[in-house]
Amino acid sequence: IEPDGSSLKKYGIIGGSLLAVALVIFAIWFFGFNTHKVDVHVTGFAWNQSVSIEEYQTFHEQGWSCPSGGRVTNQEIRQNGNDKIHDGWDTVPYSSTCYKSEYHSKTCYRNNGNGSKSSYECGSSVQVPYSCTKTKQVERYHYVPHMQNWYWYDIDRWTQILLKQTSGTNHTPVYDPVQPDGDKQRRIEIPGTYTVNFSAEDPGPFSHEYDLKSWLLFNPEGVYQIEVNPVHAIITYPNPVLP
Repeated sequence: IEPDGSSLKKYGIIGGSLLAVALVIFAIWFFGFNTHKVDVHVTGFAWNQSVSIEEYQTFHEQGWSCPSGGRVTNQEIRQNGNDKIHDGWDTVPYSSTCYKSEYHSKTCYRNNGNGSKSSYECGSSVQVPYSCTKTKQVERYHYVPHMQNWYWYDIDRWTQILLKQTSGTNHTPVYDPVQPDGDKQRRIEIPGTYTVNFSAEDPGPFSHEYDLKSWLLFNPEGVYQIEVNPVHAIITYPNPVLP
């Protein structure tokens, strides 16, 4: 028995799907698991970080509410939008489309098996559309002004008044020595970015960012390893605790 067109099409779809799955599995293996290790050398470092000086200041603000810690200095009643007031429901007529059932008569014929035919009724009911009037409930309402307190208040908070940045290409990051002036100022040290530069035959020179703790563990004269796939893409970057 020769397969018909639908069977050939079904087999073609199945075969195409299996081929696509096989290609995906091969690509995952080729690019993700078919890797090799490469030695890399540390060639340099780069870092940047900041020091923020903040001051505890009093701010004069206003709004519909006074936040926690704020001290109200004045207030007044203002309109803040409108409130919707329900007044009841109205029955409203509207034009629509209704349907009614109509029976359509039809005569059918059956073969009696002896060369003759007999007729029988085989009509059916159909839904016929017509224009009609329906009613719906519509809400009746009005609006009234919504009155609310508007506040003026004082509030104290820390705010940045100075930012000092430092950067370098050594392996000893330092913060700017700037210090707060008085009890109403404070110093905050803000970590930045910490980069290690590497050299390698494959894939060539590259850089990678680390957190400060990991960055400090790298030996300036160290040799580390990476994993590279067949198209020279780095799969795993150097680990500072492994040679």
